[in-house]
Amino acid sequence: NAPTPERAPDPLEASFAAAILRSPRLLQADKHRVHDEFQHAGLRALIHHVATGKTAEDALFETSGVLKTSLERAARELPGDDDVLEAFFAAACRKLKLRRVEEQLAYIAKVAGRLHGANDLTGDTRRLIEQRVELLELKKKLV
Repeated sequence: NAPTPERAPDPLEASFAAAILRSPRLLQADKHRVHDEFQHAGLRALIHHVATGKTAEDALFETSGVLKTSLERAARELPGDDDVLEAFFAAACRKLKLRRVEEQLAYIAKVAGRLHGANDLTGDTRRLIEQRVELLELKKKLV
């Protein structure tokens, strides 16, 4: 059995990480900690290394070739000006968080659809409803 080839990271997540590698201080602007929810484990590890004070070179040392290629591509597309980079990063944070909220809302709708018809509200169902309300409020703030 041949090993499964590594999947390239989501382009928006790669852009987020490339911005962090260029300017680690941007990580402070990630108020919702969207990087904790990245789909690509390599990106999560890379950002963790940067967050703990490692240089970009040290953080990239153990990164796979697929991930390095994605990060290089993303870095070439980043704005050159620092102020524009900050605005780009803030928009990326908002888009990534909004995407995650949409995924969670879709999941809740799917689970609630299966529970539809149950006469009593279980604790789990009540928690899902409360979570949905919180997510909808967060979505309104993000949009």
